[in-house]
Amino acid sequence: MRSVLVIVALVAGCAGASAQGTPNSANVAYAIPNPLRPGAKATPCAKQGETPDGCTFHTKKDDVNRVRLPGSPDATWTARASEGEMVAIRKATDDAAADGARYQVFELVPGAANDADIVVTFDKLTGAPGALKVVERRRVSVMVHGS
Repeated sequence: MRSVLVIVALVAGCAGASAQGTPNSANVAYAIPNPLRPGAKATPCAKQGETPDGCTFHTKKDDVNRVRLPGSPDATWTARASEGEMVAIRKATDDAAADGARYQVFELVPGAANDADIVVTFDKLTGAPGALKVVERRRVSVMVHGS
C-alpha cells in the first residue's frame, strides 16, 4: 500500500511540475517567427555537384548561391521564389561537368539582411511553345541569416 501511495505522489508531483514548467507557446517570443525554420537540417546545397531536391543554402545578404540543374536540349528550367522580393534569381551561363554532363545554372542572391526562409521552386519544362508541361520539380530552401 505504501508503494502505491509513493507512486501516486510521484505522478501527481511530476504532472504539476510539467504543467507549470511548460510555457504557453502564445506567450513565448521567438527571435524567428517559426522556431523550427524549414530546411535547417536539410542537406547543404553548396556541397553538392548537382543541386538535389530539398537541400538548403545557408547564406546571408548579397551572397551568390549557385543552383546546378541537369540540362538537356529538349527542356529548360524556370524558377520562382516564395518571397520574390527577398531573393534575386538570375540565369547564369550553363556549365559542364568533367564527365560531360550539362547543367543549367541559376544564381540566388538574397537582398534581405534579416533572418528569412525562402523556398525557390524550379520547374523543368518540355514541349512546344503553348503546350509546355512540367516534367520535374525541385525545391530548395534559402535560409538567410541576418547575423
